Amino acid sequence: MKHLAPLRMLLALLLAAFASGNLSAQVPATGTTSVVHVKGLTAAQRDALQQGSGTHNAPKLVYACVPAGILVFESQGTGAQELQNMTLTTVRQHAATRDITELSISLTEAEARCAQARNR
Repeated sequence: MKHLAPLRMLLALLLAAFASGNLSAQVPATGTTSVVHVKGLTAAQRDALQQGSGTHNAPKLVYACVPAGILVFESQGTGAQELQNMTLTTVRQHAATRDITELSISLTEAEARCAQARNR
C-alpha cells in the first residue's frame, strides 16, 4: 500500500490543478463548433488566437493542436454559419487565407488527427 502513496499524491495535485484552471490548455467543447486547419500553424499563432478567444463575441478556442495545424472554436451564443464566418475572420488575422481550410470533423476526430501528427 505504501507504493500507492506517491500515486495518490500525484492524482490529488492534478485534480487541484484542474480545479484551479491551471491546466486549461484544452477546454471541452459543449456547443456548436467550427474546425479549421492552418497550414504551418505555429505556437505563436495559437497563443495569439487563445488570447483573443471568447472576447468581444469572438469564437472561443477550445482545442488547438500545433503539429496537426487544427483549431476548434466554439460558439459564444451564435449560430453555426455566424460561428463559421467569425472563426474564419479571426483566424485570418493571424494566418494567410491560402493556409486556412475549413474542416467538417468533430472534436474527437480533431484529437485523433492530432495524435496521428504527433506520432509521425
